[in-house]
Amino acid sequence: MKTVFDIKEMQPILHQEAIGHSYYFGERNKAWASGILEGDFEYSHSVQEERFYKNRIITATKGGQKYLVPIIISENFLYPFPKTDVGGLFVEAAGEFRSRNVMDEKGKSHLSLFLFTKYINICENVEELQEGPNANVVYLEGTICKPPVHRLTPLSKKRITDVFIAVGRQYRVSDYIPTIVWNVGAVYVKYELGLGNEVRFLGSIHNRIYLKRFPDSDRGEYREAYELSAMWIEKK
Repeated sequence: MKTVFDIKEMQPILHQEAIGHSYYFGERNKAWASGILEGDFEYSHSVQEERFYKNRIITATKGGQKYLVPIIISENFLYPFPKTDVGGLFVEAAGEFRSRNVMDEKGKSHLSLFLFTKYINICENVEELQEGPNANVVYLEGTICKPPVHRLTPLSKKRITDVFIAVGRQYRVSDYIPTIVWNVGAVYVKYELGLGNEVRFLGSIHNRIYLKRFPDSDRGEYREAYELSAMWIEKK
């Protein structure tokens, strides 16, 4: 039976673990992305005087579709690379795909998703990347924490299932990851999985722009969301 470990996109993570770099990843949360840095690193937040910086990696599929992978990295892991004048350089990053609640300018809390980076390599030449360009893979083990929602896409009428997965990490903290499962996988989730099931999941980080309508109004604003798109999901 095919499993998530048989899918070739998993190879950057498996290779890094094989050569002794398992400390890049969590036990149940492993992420690797490579591509081009969108711009300079910007200050994100601080935790106990440790400063964290954010950026995004532009990565592309074989079909040419580009996605933006948000990363957050401690200044300790970013050293000795510079924070500025790095836009357009090649990059690869390893760590965990995490979530945290962030307050916006209006005081509302929303879920922020990002690759929490424990390793980064920035270079001018693509040949200097350890695992090559345009990798975008996340492996998770977690619990379905909301009833899955099954639907058809408006235009193409493809089957999709929205799944919300809670992934535990140290200190009794969990990351909550919205996930989209497509076609055959969507049907599998519909009939075989549900709230409370433990699953393994392999996916890639996607960003999308959507229109958020204001209540009782025809007006709205465009927002950007991040989510995982499933390559494979199975019951643990």
